[in-house]
Amino acid sequence: MTTGSRSYSANGAVRLVACALLMAAGLLLGLGRAVSGPAERPRRAHATMPRAWMEANEALALAHRQTGLRYAVVPAEFNGVVGPYRIGQRVRVARLVRAVAAATGTQVRFEDETAVFEPERPARGWLRRRPQRPDDPREAVQAAAENPTSDDIAFLSEMVGHSNASVRTHALHALHRMEGDFEQRQWPGRVSVFEVFPDELNRDTLYWAMQESYPSGSSNWRKVVDILARARDPHLGRNTWGSLFYEHYGALQAALWGLGRSGDHSVASMLNRRMRWQYTSDPLDRYRAAIGIGTLNRDDVLRDARNVGHQNPEVRAAVALGLGLCDDTDDVLETLTQFMRDADPRVRFVACQSLGRIGTEAALDRLEAALADSETDATLLASVLDGLGRAATPRAV
Repeated sequence: MTTGSRSYSANGAVRLVACALLMAAGLLLGLGRAVSGPAERPRRAHATMPRAWMEANEALALAHRQTGLRYAVVPAEFNGVVGPYRIGQRVRVARLVRAVAAATGTQVRFEDETAVFEPERPARGWLRRRPQRPDDPREAVQAAAENPTSDDIAFLSEMVGHSNASVRTHALHALHRMEGDFEQRQWPGRVSVFEVFPDELNRDTLYWAMQESYPSGSSNWRKVVDILARARDPHLGRNTWGSLFYEHYGALQAALWGLGRSGDHSVASMLNRRMRWQYTSDPLDRYRAAIGIGTLNRDDVLRDARNVGHQNPEVRAAVALGLGLCDDTDDVLETLTQFMRDADPRVRFVACQSLGRIGTEAALDRLEAALADSETDATLLASVLDGLGRAATPRAV
């Protein structure tokens, strides 16, 4: 970057990619890989603390990367700080999880080795339990919506199919508000409470609500897609794929994220078309499509020669972004290493970010090799350091 105009363009491109990371996949950290192999019982494993104080979500992300901990956060607000710890102190994960619950004002329990953080309930005698539901369905939905827990999933999803339009709309909104803005807060290791308790969710009423809320893109339609995507419903693709091409306003973004998260591998080719060819004026849609393909772990689609060698650097940057969400196979790491030598700084930046997000020993080897190379230029060096910071492991630090 020798001229001012070129430098400005590169910086602007980097900001655009960073914006895509934030807006299109909730910081994208929630889809990172654990650095060490996940323990059979993560709560009995130990996490090494990199600093004295940590935000609650950062502490859980750290435990995921080091031990494979999975966790669900039901409250919409989840804020707190844990510590102090000695730098390098090894803390048992179960103890760290309890510290996070105390700092955030939540209750925590383990469900099949997944830590579930619930809103704290007021004590009732010796037991902590929700009062009996009112007989009036409107009052019952309103009471459940005030501070919903996983115990309310079955009731609220059933009420989405109630004969009274006001009741079913209120129930859908209450169900959607659980977990807050999940898409934007996909921290490493976080899973949806709808995944943890899949049998509690009444999917028939939700699909009925989707049909009722057409045209696609309406507020209620997007809420249903979001809930089913969090639940990784395998039938979501067949009900929303048309929104990728014949959408109403607001439908495309919800469909891109929902289809990638659903786990339906058959939609990867359609997402690929959206990544390669820009149909809308929103530059983030290309990255959202790549995130969807990466979430499906379809690196074979991303590594297609027409994508890797595409003349548009934004397509190559999107491919690098998606590969950071795939398993760390030799092919994935080799392609990202190739992108580190790309002529465009946007592609190099995202490739380093993706290697850091993968965070395995083999991925960090690629970053450290560039760091040790005296021929590495300043822009790539900055990207490498940023990628190592993304990894946030003891070795990277």
